[in-house]
Amino acid sequence: MKTIRLEDVDYNNNLDRIDFLKVDIEGAEYDIFRNVDKDVLRSVQRTAMECHSLRNAVNLKNLLRNSGFTVQFVRVIIYRLLYIQ
Repeated sequence: MKTIRLEDVDYNNNLDRIDFLKVDIEGAEYDIFRNVDKDVLRSVQRTAMECHSLRNAVNLKNLLRNSGFTVQFVRVIIYRLLYIQ
């Protein structure tokens, strides 16, 4: 599977901001976001993602709140979704 870093999407496309980022990376959400350059992270206006564990969701929520995002949990039957802005 081909992957691309968020920093490279931002840089290669000369983006000042990312209006909406949908993330579906099967349980690696926290690992990805904790390693994203903080300036690139601040360029994201809104994102939505599915978290596969409560611990992952809580860690990610704390990380993103500490980065200045407002975080909402939305529970959908068996999944935990985050809506961040």
